Amino acid sequence: MDFNKVAAGLLTAAIVVVGSLILSETVFAPDTLKTQSYIIEVAQTESADSGKAAAPTFATGDAFLALVDAGDAKKGADITKKCVACHGFESGGANKVGPNLWAVIGADIAHHAGYSYSAALSGKDGVWDIENMNAWLHNPQSFAKGTKMAFAGIKDDKQRADLIAYLKTLK
Repeated sequence: MDFNKVAAGLLTAAIVVVGSLILSETVFAPDTLKTQSYIIEVAQTESADSGKAAAPTFATGDAFLALVDAGDAKKGADITKKCVACHGFESGGANKVGPNLWAVIGADIAHHAGYSYSAALSGKDGVWDIENMNAWLHNPQSFAKGTKMAFAGIKDDKQRADLIAYLKTLK
């Protein structure tokens, strides 16, 4: 009698699974999905061949400098909570997965002694001024393609300005 109950349960489960597969193929048939389409509008940008670079999609120049000047260093310090897993912010602090960021504003790019920078970043000339730090924090991969920093960036202009305002205090 117990064997019959187990066999009936397994048979019922198999029928439910097969029936669900047949029903889902009917409802979500690949042919029906192919006929549905949506129009996605994309803004036109200048092509690389036209000689003009596409405008950045984030605040730069005087507009961003004004944001940094009005930035809140306390809020910037709070933003670093997502950075401390990889970076230190204290004077004389050790490098972690990323370099220590004490006195980074105004320092040469790829400057921190004892840290092994990626070829993408060590090949960059210049200093970590506000514009470079802004571009880096917005999208590290765009700033230095191939960097080993696995961070998508901070898209909010105000948050980047607050973070840079905080970094400016570390000296």
